[in-house]
Amino acid sequence: MKKLAVIILTVLALVITASVGSCAEQDAAANWPSKDIHVYVGFAAGGTSDMGARLLFEAAKEDLGVNVIVENLTGAGGWTAWAQLANAEPDGYTLALVTDPTIYGGYLDPSNNRKNNLDDFTFICNQVMDDAVIAVNPSDDRFPDFKGLIEYAKTHDVICTTTGIGSQVHLMLLRMNDELGTKFVPLATTGTAEGKTMVLGGHVDVFMACVGDVANSHKNGELKCLAVSSKERSEYMPDVPTMVELGYPLIHCYSSRGYMFPAGVDPAIVEKLDNILKKAMLSDRHKKDMDGMALRINYIGHEEYKKMMYDDEAMMKGYSKLFGWE
Repeated sequence: MKKLAVIILTVLALVITASVGSCAEQDAAANWPSKDIHVYVGFAAGGTSDMGARLLFEAAKEDLGVNVIVENLTGAGGWTAWAQLANAEPDGYTLALVTDPTIYGGYLDPSNNRKNNLDDFTFICNQVMDDAVIAVNPSDDRFPDFKGLIEYAKTHDVICTTTGIGSQVHLMLLRMNDELGTKFVPLATTGTAEGKTMVLGGHVDVFMACVGDVANSHKNGELKCLAVSSKERSEYMPDVPTMVELGYPLIHCYSSRGYMFPAGVDPAIVEKLDNILKKAMLSDRHKKDMDGMALRINYIGHEEYKKMMYDDEAMMKGYSKLFGWE
């Protein structure tokens, strides 16, 4: 009987302890946020990634009820910001913009000798899906259309800007070389502004970027977009054909942009921020602001977003040989 009593008391103690712990977690989430939130952006201020983040948290500011401080921690293809986030306190007050697929190259490339990976983060939600696009200088008569570019690139080296090693346009370039026998040569730049300047100045042949980076320049005739790598034509450039409809069914290359905490953040806080950001993303104000920058909103909640990130990681691992990561 004494043993039974001890067992019962032990079980009750564990139940009470778990209940108290659960209540404490609920209280912490209920009181979050109670101080400034810091958002790391691993890319230069003024770019589409940076502006998209700033616009989102401005739209969410009222529901958050605290100041949101966006910090640009540039370098290492975004990993200056992501490495600092991985070491941050998992209290829900530090998060970062994450770009897919750029994040994967930072640790799949063995030359970087980086230990951090997706397991070091907690994913919140996705905000943007920005499709890859190929643009040229309108005065360059070597490339009248996408088919002409491909045929030219089969017999000539064609220097193309990319937004970094392991980026969506870098992958698209390597896939075209592998599947179509082209001779595209990647040239990593510090960002899309540099790439645009280089193609307009005749220093490179092709500008590979995302719709949000070139849509307005295409509309005003500053750049000529030959094709977009998406399943359907972009609402921001409806006159630009997709690679699929031109007879080149390559993979859907895109840059997704979302947000993540360091690993270990209370799931209730993740859920709460996810809901707040979803409301902000789907607001008329945010849609109007993002349309002005030709950025396609594609909200994905934290559970599905986490799955997408790990699925895309597996996809990138499958292309390790193309990148020279083996």
